[in-house]
Amino acid sequence: MAVTGSPPLVEGVTYGADMRLLVNVGGIPTVLFGPGDVRVAHMPDEYVPIDQLRAAAEALVLTAVRFCGVEE
Repeated sequence: MAVTGSPPLVEGVTYGADMRLLVNVGGIPTVLFGPGDVRVAHMPDEYVPIDQLRAAAEALVLTAVRFCGVEE
């Protein structure tokens, strides 16, 4: 919400991801996060809208800054 002004979409998905190895083998809690529409992922014309890419990058930077205890 700090980046876009809207609460993030939180939902379950029916497809698999490599994060299952982190969770099931490594016991590491994991969140799948990123921009784009999964319906066009891994397709010949795969794309991510620039505004979504920018928002995701900003959210990751803000998360890292907060995790490291750096004051904003």
